[in-house]
Amino acid sequence: MAISPEIAATISEMSKPKAEDRPFAVRAAKPLGPTQERMAKPDYFGARNNRKKVRALLSLRESGELSSESETVAEHWIDDYQYANFGYADFMRVPVPDDYVKGDAITFGLNRAHGGHRIALIRDSLGADTHHFLVRLLIAEHSFSEMARDLVPHIKGTPGGKAIRQRAVMLLKLLPSIYRTAVAEQKRLAEALRN
Repeated sequence: MAISPEIAATISEMSKPKAEDRPFAVRAAKPLGPTQERMAKPDYFGARNNRKKVRALLSLRESGELSSESETVAEHWIDDYQYANFGYADFMRVPVPDDYVKGDAITFGLNRAHGGHRIALIRDSLGADTHHFLVRLLIAEHSFSEMARDLVPHIKGTPGGKAIRQRAVMLLKLLPSIYRTAVAEQKRLAEALRN
């Protein structure tokens, strides 16, 4: 039986030993990061090629300028502000107790109103300008130097950022007592409504 020349060529090609496969090195993908436009916003700081996201609470805590109580209360204030203004809250941060009852739209709205009331009481205690400073510091996360350009334009460069940093530390040290006062006022008003 005769084999066609095409089949013979295929068989001879297939019977040749194959060259060893060289290992293929996978290049690591470049990590995704913020775009140039995003890094140009005021919640980033640093030189043009080395800009980083502002983490004011973290930097103040790591430098030892802020107590853990002040940091915890600042995080509670952030939670209240985000919940009251944006409807966002991370309830699953702590374990749910055994007697937890899932809420509905009414309890959601009431809790949101209580958070907004606490924020309003704190704003009344601090004053509108200081409260706006707190919002820029903790919610918008503007850098100290960015706030210095707006708030103390006559102080140029690093001294302006240091002045804003000192103001932020003083404000965050006052925040626990102001927050406790707001919570006590809410409890007093709730008791007055019950009676």
